[in-house]
Amino acid sequence: MIEKIRSYLQKTRKSMKPSKLKYSFLTFSMLAIAFFATAGSNRVGAQTCPKTDEETVTAIVEAIKSDSVLAPQLSHIVVASVNKFVKLQGWTDNSKSYQRLMDLVREVGCPTAVNVNRFEETPPPADSPLRPQPGGCGPGTKPCGDVCIPDGDTCSVKGTKASD
Repeated sequence: MIEKIRSYLQKTRKSMKPSKLKYSFLTFSMLAIAFFATAGSNRVGAQTCPKTDEETVTAIVEAIKSDSVLAPQLSHIVVASVNKFVKLQGWTDNSKSYQRLMDLVREVGCPTAVNVNRFEETPPPADSPLRPQPGGCGPGTKPCGDVCIPDGDTCSVKGTKASD
């Protein structure tokens, strides 16, 4: 960034009047300071991030439990993590809860990415493959709270049901 500023100043010195050159230098100096100030304040390293996938899932689930809006929805929010890639399955009750959950996951879990391929902003229809049907979950899936997850996935909400 500093090299870009120097390069720009060298080019503009030749073509600008001294008064404009001074203004240009001040503008770029202020922009550089602003850039470095905001870049430093957004670093994830300042946070305490979970070190393992198990710690990541535990931190996210505990944060959901302590959130008054999301806690009642825990039975249909399943959290998993593999190599800091967080996977959510299930649904939230509304789009505001969805955004709140996304913010919480990013803040608490420090994920590399968040996979929401099997996650809905609002409750899915009763016949959705995400929900157990009268005969149970579909082939290749198992119940986890109120959600049907793939057989190979770990359930983060063991023993949690909306009816409990």
